Amino acid sequence: MVLAKLVDSHTIENMNEEQFDDLKQFITSTVSQSETRLKQELASKAELRALQTEFRTLQEEVRDGFAGVGEAIEASAVGMDRRLNKFDSVVHRHTTELEDHERRLTGLEHAA
Repeated sequence: MVLAKLVDSHTIENMNEEQFDDLKQFITSTVSQSETRLKQELASKAELRALQTEFRTLQEEVRDGFAGVGEAIEASAVGMDRRLNKFDSVVHRHTTELEDHERRLTGLEHAA
């Protein structure tokens, strides 16, 4: 479009060989630069799409990870509850045995 404004058909007809070669080189250079910019933009868009996909994957993994953490905490809490119940029963048994020993000792002290 810009080139059409700069160079009309009458101008091209009146150019010498060197000017015409310069014009061809200018056109080739302009097209090449445009092509390079376009390729860079396409590469940038592809990288952006890849990053967006990776980000969505990470979001899903984090979400799934938190769900897994909740399940792990629940399983840990259940295990801790079992161990505490077992500990409580052991403490209760020992307390009962100690109370029984104390009664026997008290009975032996009174008997002696």
